[in-house]
Amino acid sequence: MNSPNHFVFQERLRQALRRRGKSQRWLGEQLDNTHRTTISKWLKPRGDSFPSGLQLFLIGDLLDVGARWLVGMRDEPSRGLFPTARQSEMLSLFEELGEDGQELTLSMMRDLKMAMQQVKG
Repeated sequence: MNSPNHFVFQERLRQALRRRGKSQRWLGEQLDNTHRTTISKWLKPRGDSFPSGLQLFLIGDLLDVGARWLVGMRDEPSRGLFPTARQSEMLSLFEELGEDGQELTLSMMRDLKMAMQQVKG
């Protein structure tokens, strides 16, 4: 029988894979060629298979979330690098600007931040 943490793990692993745009196959390849059926068993609704402690930490590193978050011991992914769709779009656009465009963008953002603070204050 599954523990509550197993259900949390299943949902959070799916969520982390989805947010990173990664597949079960990719995860298996990264985990020293862990077979995809093993990953599927971890995610099976009535499955009783669970990754080892080491695998949990590796999964967390690969998906940029904390192992404690994966098993429900924390409410936040805790790594702090779990961007939203908007943040991902901003980063992608920023990377395309090149060095000069990035410097100009940062300068404009700093100016905007100061202006917003003045309006609020």
